[in-house]
Amino acid sequence: LDSHKVFDLIDFMCLVIETHGKTSIKTKKGDMNIKKIIVVDESEYKVDVTLWKHHSEIDIKQGDIILVKKGKVCEYSGKNISLSDEASIILNPEMKSLGEKINSLTKLRNKIGLGAEQDIIKIVKQPKKIDNDIN
Repeated sequence: LDSHKVFDLIDFMCLVIETHGKTSIKTKKGDMNIKKIIVVDESEYKVDVTLWKHHSEIDIKQGDIILVKKGKVCEYSGKNISLSDEASIILNPEMKSLGEKINSLTKLRNKIGLGAEQDIIKIVKQPKKIDNDIN
């Protein structure tokens, strides 16, 4: 995430370490459903992800591995990722071409244990402070 600028579209695979329920918010375009999740990649950096509209309906659970295409890098209280209409999500992918990355995230899931929240926070690195990189 450090190397990406705000509004970049990125593809990534990650482990879901925390999920929050779906909520409705008011926007300029009317009421919209969102769901917030927190994910970590194999480098153990965690990031907040907001799932908009139909993505908020996906039954994503703590411990799931997700493959995201076209997630938008945003800056709202720090860098985060937003998944809107153009984004796609594959839940617990089983593609042979992704085998090594899936194995890495599965090992991380086992390392974390996903048992107690405090254990997750202890081993997951916090992202580095990123200066505003909008030119």
